[in-house]
Amino acid sequence: IIRDHYPECNVSYDIWHMAKNLSGHLQTAGKSHPKIKLWHRAIVNHFWYSCKEAQEDSDLIVELFHSCLFHVTNIHNWRYLKLIHVSLEGLRQSISVYRPYPKKPATVKKCKHRQLAKKDSRTAPWFSIEDEDFEALFKIITATRFSNDLRKCAKFLHTGNLESFHSMKLLYLPKLYSFEMDTMIILTMLAAFPA
Repeated sequence: IIRDHYPECNVSYDIWHMAKNLSGHLQTAGKSHPKIKLWHRAIVNHFWYSCKEAQEDSDLIVELFHSCLFHVTNIHNWRYLKLIHVSLEGLRQSISVYRPYPKKPATVKKCKHRQLAKKDSRTAPWFSIEDEDFEALFKIITATRFSNDLRKCAKFLHTGNLESFHSMKLLYLPKLYSFEMDTMIILTMLAAFPA
């Protein structure tokens, strides 16, 4: 209804729920692909980072998040690496379902972290593009539905403050009791004041 009758209305998704959804897919895949299990936390953290850094740019958020496919293969600057783009394109086309993602990066050309030294210890092994684990991760990260929903996270909205307010409101207005309207208004206003 919103899309048809109110096209000017922008829909945004709660980032926490999207992160939970991503985490669930990674946990499920991690049962049969051990590398995904080891990278699970880092990929979810990268999702939060991508949402925060996108600054309301829906194309940038998708590109930032998909850049983790390069990072997990120990490629941190992919500006001139045509071979990696050809390999990812081949992987994308080999999957039976058409995927419009990932597109060749337009804005994000390298990781934003500092240069990794050899002595930096990694608890998770790097992926190889030929790994079955990488193909499973690729399917999760580039899933069309998830990537389209990711665009709706560009405003970095989450309902944490609202949920905190409702939790505080339950201290003053427990659901077990009924209150008169005046009392409800006053206690709701009291719950709205910061502690």
